Amino acid sequence: MPWTVTTGPALEPVSTAEMKTWLKVESGVTEDDALIGDLITAARKRVERYTGTALLTQTITETFDEFPFSDRLNRHAALKLSMSPVQSVTSVKYKAQSDGTLTTWDSSNYNVDLTAHPVRIAPVYDLDWPEIYDEINAVEVVYVAGYTATSDANFPSELITAIKYEVAAAYENRADFAKRYKNMSEALMDLVAIRQV
Repeated sequence: MPWTVTTGPALEPVSTAEMKTWLKVESGVTEDDALIGDLITAARKRVERYTGTALLTQTITETFDEFPFSDRLNRHAALKLSMSPVQSVTSVKYKAQSDGTLTTWDSSNYNVDLTAHPVRIAPVYDLDWPEIYDEINAVEVVYVAGYTATSDANFPSELITAIKYEVAAAYENRADFAKRYKNMSEALMDLVAIRQV
């Protein structure tokens, strides 16, 4: 489902100084610092979207066309969020069936399974999702995702290396180019992306 980062991380998982060491750029050479910083941000965003992993704390708004129905494959009619890990769910809102007004559903009405990948949100026992206005993006979930620090025990450190490979490739090759095989950064991202399924 469509999602956007409404509040980005306060810092990047790789610092400019750390990246310059990887690139073997002398610390006193600062002409490309802004470029390197931009490449780090772009690489982090690519890694996050490729793996479905929010690296550092950020707020995400995700929309759905409707609440899910209970069936054999989704017995609890759970909404599944695109990004992990999720620290908390801020709100679940929906466009009311009567007039399309965006309405907040009380948090006591649903459970959040933060340990699942993907994270699931489902109504509490003996309660159904509310009726919604028939319109695209009628459901909106705001949540806080990401690790609090790269030093967290479960932080996927291979993604730091993937970011470094991505930045190095972009820094050394400042034009787009075709490739036939996966590169090292994609191989590292696949290690994490597979775990998210």
